[in-house]
Amino acid sequence: MTNPFTILKAWGIALNPDEDQNRVASARLEKCSVCPHKKVNALAVHYCSLCGCPIKGKIFTPDRVKLDEESGRVLNPCDDNRWEE
Repeated sequence: MTNPFTILKAWGIALNPDEDQNRVASARLEKCSVCPHKKVNALAVHYCSLCGCPIKGKIFTPDRVKLDEESGRVLNPCDDNRWEE
């Protein structure tokens, strides 16, 4: 589950993203737009069925794909490991 502070930070970034944040969010949105886990609720909000996050905010999460040097695992903010930045 995503940390609540990370979620709040993502929504804050979404309000006024810089150029790099927009670039990352656009690349993520491309992946999300064709993902089978993307759903739409009764309020027409697109969300991820794996984590429940609205995609409009999730794509701005400040967490990036990275390698955990200690475990050797790839850490990906996308629960289905679809983001590549």
